[in-house]
Amino acid sequence: MTIKHENQAEKETFTPLNPTDVFVVPHKNLPPSEDQNNTEEYQRGYLQRAFERLLWVLYLFGTVSSWSSRRSNENHRIWTTIRLTTVVLLIVLFILQLAFMYLQAVAEIPTTTVMKVHFLTRSQFTAMTALSIVVFSTRTTPLRGLLANIVKACVWSEPSEFSLVRRIILLHLSVIGLGAAVLSGQLIAKAFVVRGLTDSFFGLSIPAELLSISMISIESLAICFRATHVSVTLMMCAILGLQFRQLTNDIKVVRLVQTNSNSQLTDLLRRHYRLSRLVKQFDDIFSPTLFLFIASDLALVTSLISYFISDSQLEAPIGHFITQNATDTAIYFSCAIGTEFMLTTGIVLAAYLNHQADSCIPELYRIIEDLDVSIDLDGHIERSLRRLRDTPVALTGLGLFLMNKSFILTVSIMRDVPRGQ
Repeated sequence: MTIKHENQAEKETFTPLNPTDVFVVPHKNLPPSEDQNNTEEYQRGYLQRAFERLLWVLYLFGTVSSWSSRRSNENHRIWTTIRLTTVVLLIVLFILQLAFMYLQAVAEIPTTTVMKVHFLTRSQFTAMTALSIVVFSTRTTPLRGLLANIVKACVWSEPSEFSLVRRIILLHLSVIGLGAAVLSGQLIAKAFVVRGLTDSFFGLSIPAELLSISMISIESLAICFRATHVSVTLMMCAILGLQFRQLTNDIKVVRLVQTNSNSQLTDLLRRHYRLSRLVKQFDDIFSPTLFLFIASDLALVTSLISYFISDSQLEAPIGHFITQNATDTAIYFSCAIGTEFMLTTGIVLAAYLNHQADSCIPELYRIIEDLDVSIDLDGHIERSLRRLRDTPVALTGLGLFLMNKSFILTVSIMRDVPRGQ
């Protein structure tokens, strides 16, 4: 088939995003037998359900539209706005109360080195999360249709590839579940430690356990949104990264076999272009919040490192919400580990996606050198190489930086700065 332009091929084969698209999850609950796990119906249904669970959490925050077409658009907008406004107001209330506690502590004892770390760490973390929720809610209209297209674009020729995706999803969800269990235990321990004490809520005396648990719960909302946001990103990177790897292997097989290579290579290059477009559309939605999260997480990790390498003694407690005892140390340590996990896994899998998308470049150069390709295919290969050079297939931070292997080194150096000071 003669290819006149990449856009022509894309129009013929790519289904445009429809904001009203919803997942159609198979109603049959297939038992997890080896044969059924390898069927296309089961594989798509599994990925659809995994994405749908995460979107349900984002829906509760008011950042993603409802999947039920039976609800009127007006009622949906009203309830979405109410949920979104409630979450943002709770976070703003948390920041104001934390600032009130900090000013009270500063008024008593002016030496507040470590206390500033506590205040700045929590306030910037929650403030960035509130800003991210608002920004993300303005960009998620095509998200459901995009994820549906990602699932439809997946072709798992090897059962081991899909099994790897399942293991990645289960591992990540297990870590999130473990983190939720640990946080719940720390909430109970915190309530037990401060029971019978009183604290100040904007000057009003209330039980310390009520105020501490409320503030930790609001902070947990911010953590929950970030974890869900990162989970969607990780799943997309893992799924499309493996699709790009499989596509590169197919190009290599065609190059070695050299049977009907022109038509097969044309189809594979079209597929690479479609997958690249999906990554670009995903980045358009997620890049602003990814930028805010990475900047905030780097500040949080470095602040917590500064806390742990200090003498670990507060000059004055910020109420009973921030004190210095074993429970608080456990909470700080858990936040540091959780933030480090989300930051590291997100960047590593984003770099994996970029690496696999570019892995076909050496094979394309070998095809030009080794095979007698048609003029049309040669032009298509040249355009593909130029596209990969000019517009890398990668997630970005608001277009300011690419999340590739070089970025992993950059982040590692930035995290090591506090240790070297």
